[in-house]
Amino acid sequence: MIRLNLDRLSTACVCFDFTILTNLKCLNLLHRANDAFQEYKDEHIQGAVFLDLRECRDKSSKYSNALPSSDTFERELSSIGIRNDHHVIIYEKRKNVFYAAPRVWMMFRIMGHEKVSLLNGGFSLWKQKKYPITSSIESLPKTIYSSNFTNKLLASTEDLKENLTSKTFYHIDTRSKKQFIGEESPKGFAKGHLIGSINVPIPACFDAKTNCFLSKEEIEEYLEKFRINETTPIISSCNSGMTACGGLFLLYCIGNTDARLYPSGMQGFKDEFLDELEINE
Repeated sequence: MIRLNLDRLSTACVCFDFTILTNLKCLNLLHRANDAFQEYKDEHIQGAVFLDLRECRDKSSKYSNALPSSDTFERELSSIGIRNDHHVIIYEKRKNVFYAAPRVWMMFRIMGHEKVSLLNGGFSLWKQKKYPITSSIESLPKTIYSSNFTNKLLASTEDLKENLTSKTFYHIDTRSKKQFIGEESPKGFAKGHLIGSINVPIPACFDAKTNCFLSKEEIEEYLEKFRINETTPIISSCNSGMTACGGLFLLYCIGNTDARLYPSGMQGFKDEFLDELEINE
């Protein structure tokens, strides 16, 4: 049976304790909002600074959510006052707290920043518990942030192509079942799934009412259905590299240190793997 690594879980996912958060640095994320900064100004956790994912990405890429370059990441983090020694707490305002937040958690790790956590329950539960919120714009002195990019947490197109025959990695697809089998697909994305991949929808691991993790026993039971444990080599993908990071977050929490992100997801599959896509179960 899989046992959640409690040390990793407590490090990766911070629960509600305002006295803790006042000593850490909290990031407020907004994704695909018409006026993201205005939403931040309306209300946010007291002490939180704002990171706009529309800016912290590779705008020159043809893929919608391409990871930023080291230079872009350093520039964006420096501009909002994040230092290398900060323990960064990430939350997002949308109800589905484990969408963009795990992506940024993974982004920090790819850039070599290990002291990074998610706020369990996100903004909605924080507000529900009547913890401090504000509309005041938080401003920190600019810093000189330095990244330490590592590609060991990423899977390339070549890795996936090789894996079709070697099957070295367990390839998980974290999209919904309807998208996995090709019944649904966002515009501009390939339909179906890559041959050999398995569907592991991430929302099943969270309580939709509270935005928090399910119980330890429920998460263990869910992952065991897919024969996933702390030693399984994993490649995680989705549509554009967002929800795939939710899968990687869970794997980190059970102690798996051999899990990688395929960042371009189904957008990349459309370009590179059309002959290897299946549109059925």
